[in-house]
Amino acid sequence: MTTLKFAIAGASGYVFELSVDDPTFTTLLYTSNTVTNEIYLPFNFAFETGKTYYWRVYGTNACSN
Repeated sequence: MTTLKFAIAGASGYVFELSVDDPTFTTLLYTSNTVTNEIYLPFNFAFETGKTYYWRVYGTNACSN
C-alpha cells in the first residue's frame, strides 16, 4: 500500500489530487477529501513504468476554503 503524508499549517482538512503525465491536473487519476494528514492509495492502485505521476494537496478550513 502506498502512503503519502503532508502537513499544511492551519488546515482542518485536505483535498488530495493525483494525475498521470499531466502536470496541469486537467485530468485526475484519483482525488480524495480527508481530515487526516495522510492518504492511502487504493489497494488495486499500481504505478506504471514510464509514467510521470504528479500529486498536490490543498488545505481547507472549517468553511471548506
